[in-house]
Order: sequence, then structure tokens, then C-alpha cells
Amino acid sequence: MADDRTLDRYLAMTAQLNPQPVTVLSFAHAAPCGAITRVRALMERRLACSHSDACAIGIAPARRD
Repeated sequence: MADDRTLDRYLAMTAQLNPQPVTVLSFAHAAPCGAITRVRALMERRLACSHSDACAIGIAPARRD
């Protein structure tokens, strides 16, 4: 997907920053599991999340409309 390629480029740039910021994956309760899995895989590939403190994960607060 084009969006995946764009995110991959941004994550590659983020990995080169000094100091490297923490990248937080925040998603809605209704977010498709497949999309979350794809983004987590891209983050792991570019930021080595499982071997660093460069990543965090959370759930976005529920909307109140």
C-alpha cells in the first residue's frame, strides 16, 4: 500500500534522529487488527522496538459523540 510505503519512509527517517524520539502507536478500539499488525511490523523493522526503548503502544481514548 502507498500509505505503508510512506510510513516506512517516515520511520526510517525517525530512526536516524539523534536523540531518537519514542514513537507511540495509538489506535482506536475499533481499529482493524490487520492494520495494527502491519504498522507494528513496520515499526519493528525500522525502529527495532523489541530491542530498544524507541517504541510505545497505547489505545486512544473512546470518542464521546
